[in-house]
Amino acid sequence: MQSYDFSIAEDFEEGLDPTVLHQTLLAAFPSKFSHIDTIGDVCHLQFNVELTVAEQITLDALVADHVGIAPPVPDAPVAEDGRVFYAPNIFPVGVLTDFRGCNDDLENGIPCGGDLFTLEATIEGTVTKSIQFMQAGYLAGGYVFFSEAEIGDHISFDLTAPATAGTSNPGAGAYSKVEVGPGLHIYAPGGGDWDLDLSEKFNANVKFSKVVPVPASAKDGFFDWNPDTEIVTVNTKQKGGYNLFDSPLMLGKFVNKAPLLGSDHFPLTVPAVKPIRILAQWQMTVRLYNSAAKTLQAAWTLYRGTKNEV
Repeated sequence: MQSYDFSIAEDFEEGLDPTVLHQTLLAAFPSKFSHIDTIGDVCHLQFNVELTVAEQITLDALVADHVGIAPPVPDAPVAEDGRVFYAPNIFPVGVLTDFRGCNDDLENGIPCGGDLFTLEATIEGTVTKSIQFMQAGYLAGGYVFFSEAEIGDHISFDLTAPATAGTSNPGAGAYSKVEVGPGLHIYAPGGGDWDLDLSEKFNANVKFSKVVPVPASAKDGFFDWNPDTEIVTVNTKQKGGYNLFDSPLMLGKFVNKAPLLGSDHFPLTVPAVKPIRILAQWQMTVRLYNSAAKTLQAAWTLYRGTKNEV
């Protein structure tokens, strides 16, 4: 399956009607066109095989000439006095609450089959626990419990995107590396010294890729990531939502040395903050620091939102 991606706002100047466009592409590419996926501003045109250069030119022209019809907006439900009913939900439609207190077992592909979210330190220093899930989800907050803490003890929580490892192929690779910081590069398609297998999975028991997509804030990335299939594809127009980096990248530090004292608990959920999407490839780490030789224990739950897939 090959995806050709377009911006609905920028590439479809006359609007997008997926039904009409589907018929147009099916007529133009009867044996090659498959279907259309729309996610946010991105329209994914899915083909069974890769198009030739001439066919890609034809595809661009059909997109440019397409005239869409905006779908009708359904009437919102209202009360007898005309007031509109609202159903607040911090998660997108189809995403369910997942209060999680344990890891997934990625090695064997077992949801909730990993160890519990607990840490214990008996000597001075830091103990850590890594967190990773089998599917992408939304992180909305959490809750921390601790016991026997003294002044100087603290807990932290951060998020990292591991490096994407390419295969060296000097002078004959499909990708080059573009430096974006000291010792940090992104992979760019178009020929170079590196190859990437975008279809390779993290392992045989999960569906997410071994390559690690990282959001491109300016929407000028070289790759796209499909939240429904978790498939990574090349964006030939460099208008993708993601890039692939050759070194680990810190994505966020959500809890920074939060002090612990005594035996207590505290929430890490703020209702007014929009949840962030956490890809399955990313790794979260909890760090518990014990300031002296004693038994310090901590436990936590994460307030997540996931699709009911696993």
